[in-house]
Amino acid sequence: MKYITLIGMLTSGFSGPAVHAQDYKTQVANARFFSDSATRPVTAADARTLHAVTSLKQDDEIYKNSCGEKVIPRIMDLRLDGSLTSVSAVFIGSSRQCFGKAGYRVTLIDNRSGRTIGSAVASGISVLQTQHGGVCDLSFSGPGTSSSVWQWDPASSRYRHVTDVGNR
Repeated sequence: MKYITLIGMLTSGFSGPAVHAQDYKTQVANARFFSDSATRPVTAADARTLHAVTSLKQDDEIYKNSCGEKVIPRIMDLRLDGSLTSVSAVFIGSSRQCFGKAGYRVTLIDNRSGRTIGSAVASGISVLQTQHGGVCDLSFSGPGTSSSVWQWDPASSRYRHVTDVGNR
């Protein structure tokens, strides 16, 4: 399976001292956010991944989001270092009534365990330079003036929201 190594794209050319959590504002300001345009269509091989997305229901060949709207889920493959070498970011679209202006619920699935490890209403995702527990921090962008920052929590084996950072 082909993986988009986002961390390589984000850190290429980066030199200097280690980045610390206090630098989230700078990291988010310089981050490259990937939206549904960077995703791929789902295939039959993605059935296990899609089954793990609790906000997605399947009725025959039709998928529905948590608001009951027909949707076409899309997937972005991620490698987040450490123990997360095969993660899928599942983008589930909606009308404004369901997920607001962001337009998507992005759910992270650890493909090795088949578990949901994070979820946010967002329009894009970025892999940050900082790590916790050997796994890259993430930022989810929205339509407003801030982005959320999430850190890996080794104790719960899930991402947890830690702060919001202004984009401007």
